[in-house]
Amino acid sequence: MEFQVLDALIDRQLVQQEVQRLELDITDTELERALSDIARQNGLEREQLQQEIQRSGLAWDSYLDEIRSSLREMKFNQQVLSPRVSVREDELRDLYRRSVADYTDPPRVHLQGLFVPFSDPDTPESRAQGLAVVAQARKDILAGTPFADLASRLSVEPYASRGGDMGMFARGELVAELDGPAFSMSQGELSQPIVTAQGVFLLRVLEIVESTPPTFDDLKEQLRTRIMEGKMQDAREQWLAQARRRAALKILLEPAG
Repeated sequence: MEFQVLDALIDRQLVQQEVQRLELDITDTELERALSDIARQNGLEREQLQQEIQRSGLAWDSYLDEIRSSLREMKFNQQVLSPRVSVREDELRDLYRRSVADYTDPPRVHLQGLFVPFSDPDTPESRAQGLAVVAQARKDILAGTPFADLASRLSVEPYASRGGDMGMFARGELVAELDGPAFSMSQGELSQPIVTAQGVFLLRVLEIVESTPPTFDDLKEQLRTRIMEGKMQDAREQWLAQARRRAALKILLEPAG
């Protein structure tokens, strides 16, 4: 842990020296602008930010040093590392092919549903009555009565007020009694009455949306960012390795108490 902290401090010092050598060090104006942005993003006034930092137990000067260091890193990345890094089209397309090779997003179905609950699930008469209502509704729909009209009249909420529109589902998102029929029908097909513990369903598949991977253009900027991040990290490590070879390091350790 001590060696990791020491390495981080050395890297920070090397970056600071390079930014200063290029005469790009952080000005008081840039620091103040950054502090104002941080305060605004947290819904605070500039003075309130300082109060909150001090209330947390962190010395204000230490906080300012951290902000300066972060701003130096940003300038270092922009001015020193970015010119060393580029992303080629073939790299983007190669990453795209690898990213979508295992694309397995399942198809989804858009369902219309009608649900008639049992007045008393424990009695055979109630169950038979619910089944008869849904069976007749199925016949009426096949004869031309709009599904939405029957759903609005016969079904309970939330289906009635939406004309039976249940929304879009992937396999496994419905209860087991509905999942099988929903994903075994073709588009436009009407199910048989489906008896559940609480009532009887009737389903129709309005639409089947097959899964297709996003296009290269859809993902291009995300892919570019992923490649850039990796290359920037590699460029940073290479730059630091070269800077360490050129630098003379003098580490002063306080004697143990």
